[in-house]
This record gives sequence, structure tokens and C-alpha cells, in this order.
Amino acid sequence: MSPSSFITRKVGIIVSWKGITIVASIRVSRIRDPVNRIRAKA
Repeated sequence: MSPSSFITRKVGIIVSWKGITIVASIRVSRIRDPVNRIRAKA
């Protein structure tokens, strides 16, 4: 395996992990938002 392909594979794994964490944080914030709005109204 050449060094360049190893680096690109490592970068791909990091990018995919960042994407997963971003999606997860967006989902969590979307779930929290309605709860906070309901509490603010009440």
C-alpha cells in the first residue's frame, strides 16, 4: 500500500467521523429545541 493511499484513507475516516458527530449533534439540538420552547412558553 502506497503512503498516499494510506493518508487519503485516514483522512476519509476522520471526515466521515466528523460528519457522523455533526449529524448526531444536529439531531440532539433538534430534539432539545422543542423541549426548551415548550418550557419557555409554560
